[in-house]
Amino acid sequence: MFRPTHALPVLLVAAGCASAPVPRTAPSTAGTFIAISVADVEATSRWYQEKLDFQVVKAGEAPNRIARFALLRQGDHVLELIQHSEAKPPPGEAPVRQAHRTHGFFKVGFVVEDIDARHRELGRRGVPMAYELMNAKDLPLRTFSVRDNEGNLLQFFGK
Repeated sequence: MFRPTHALPVLLVAAGCASAPVPRTAPSTAGTFIAISVADVEATSRWYQEKLDFQVVKAGEAPNRIARFALLRQGDHVLELIQHSEAKPPPGEAPVRQAHRTHGFFKVGFVVEDIDARHRELGRRGVPMAYELMNAKDLPLRTFSVRDNEGNLLQFFGK
């Protein structure tokens, strides 16, 4: 079962994490909320349920019928999938694989208690690895990445 302990600000990893602790000025956060625009809300909802043990909280259609949605939860993590009738993939070839070339979020990450067990379980569930298990460059953690059924990059961190 997927049991992330808390969200890791992936932007710190992408930007190069500083080694000195940053003084806190605001209360710490717990859990995550992620919203993803998808081409097929039903297929993507099934993927997150079958591969990462998310559970559907609510699913439906906007009153104006312009979008369908699924709200899923796994522990303290909430995932909103939105299939908007006007949404389109970014222009260009292989848009998801080139997401790092577009400003804005290009991946999400979770910290898990047992990185080896999570890696094995996703392999057992048939999830291909985007990046194999390795030591994180700037953190005392190990990491690996997978892509969901629509190609979105998910990175896992743990010990």
